[in-house]
Amino acid sequence: MLGSLQATYHITKDLNISSLFGLSYRDKEQDRYFSGENESGQFNGSFILNGTSYPNYGRRLINNRHTNKWNWQTRALYNKQITENSAFDGIFGVELTEENVDLDYASGRGFVNPNIINGVTDAVQDDDPSTTDDESTGNQTYSSDISNNSKVSLFSQLNYNYKKRYFILANFRRDQSSVFGDDTNVAYTGGAGVSWILSNENFLNTNNWVDLLKLKLSYGTTGNSRIGSYRSKGLYTIDDNGYNNLNIAYPSAAPNGELSWEKNKKFNAGLNFNFLNTVSVTLEYYYDDIQDLITSRNIPSETGYSSIQINAASMYNKGLELSTSFKWFQKENFKWTTSFNISTLQSEVTELKGLGSEFSTSEIALAQKVGYSTSTIWGIKWAGIDPATGRDLLKKDDEIYDAVTYNSLFSSADWVPIGDYQPDATVVSTTPSPSTII
Repeated sequence: MLGSLQATYHITKDLNISSLFGLSYRDKEQDRYFSGENESGQFNGSFILNGTSYPNYGRRLINNRHTNKWNWQTRALYNKQITENSAFDGIFGVELTEENVDLDYASGRGFVNPNIINGVTDAVQDDDPSTTDDESTGNQTYSSDISNNSKVSLFSQLNYNYKKRYFILANFRRDQSSVFGDDTNVAYTGGAGVSWILSNENFLNTNNWVDLLKLKLSYGTTGNSRIGSYRSKGLYTIDDNGYNNLNIAYPSAAPNGELSWEKNKKFNAGLNFNFLNTVSVTLEYYYDDIQDLITSRNIPSETGYSSIQINAASMYNKGLELSTSFKWFQKENFKWTTSFNISTLQSEVTELKGLGSEFSTSEIALAQKVGYSTSTIWGIKWAGIDPATGRDLLKKDDEIYDAVTYNSLFSSADWVPIGDYQPDATVVSTTPSPSTII
């Protein structure tokens, strides 16, 4: 369910204030059953009910997700024609956002008759009288999770143009998010940009084949807080089936009050060129310097936790993107267009904190390492087949080893780059069939 309400008040011809309130409610339910004939419904082991043993077949899964989100934005807009050749407009506003998510999960496995649809509560078994725990519902699982977060933002933007040829833009934001610690929950971001429409200059505006020629340049910073509601908080898991069937709570996530926003310093330069009322070309270069990326790091078990979330990594992305489109025919009842896009991407990890080695803690074949692309594939270089034995030969530092010798001398820490799953360039071309409008 979606809904919104907006009101606008014009104070003067140049100044108005508007307020927009939006509400979103989503209710998603998922109910699945896997019979004993389905591989997903077959589990190892067995259970005993009324003295009879049955295989652990049949599985019922129920997920309910309820999401409630609201957003309230109020802003003032000012637009002023300063002189005949210059104009200015600005915006200043405040935004409030809150999101609440409730998750409920229930599952049961192991049924007497697994090939019919069973309820979660049908997954029962005999209790073991020699223990104090109630094991009759041991094949049933229930869990719930509540996620609440909110954000308060102040934002502004100023635009100025002279003779509709030279444009200057500047913006600034202050965001405060509940997902971070009290001392690190505020992010200040902003940016500036300039552009020049050469096609409006006197030396080009009389040219009848250039429709638009524009140069643009911008630099700014952004912040990311979409990391989940409680990654900076100390969390406890509540278990209603603890010792002697008592409710218990135990720490499950380590707190980090210093966890802060992920930051991105963005630089863009580009060109727009439209000509002959047919061809449109856009060329852009981008460089993103991404800092304070949040990831997990192992910590000593003496703390009571196995890992903690920290701002541990930095990297950059850079590349070029070329987009073109051709309007072959644009008649009243017949249209035919073609578009073409090619883009490149280069990335490199520039910093990793809190590691015992240069590698990240992910799977070693796709691990991150300072000085290498984020999409590097790590492994062992294959050198062919030994014609005498028919066994694999492996290469390390220009030396050739058989597999047994290699494994005795080296480990996964000695793996080297053997590939990259990120292509050098991505090309997309679309040529829709000509369309006739009747």
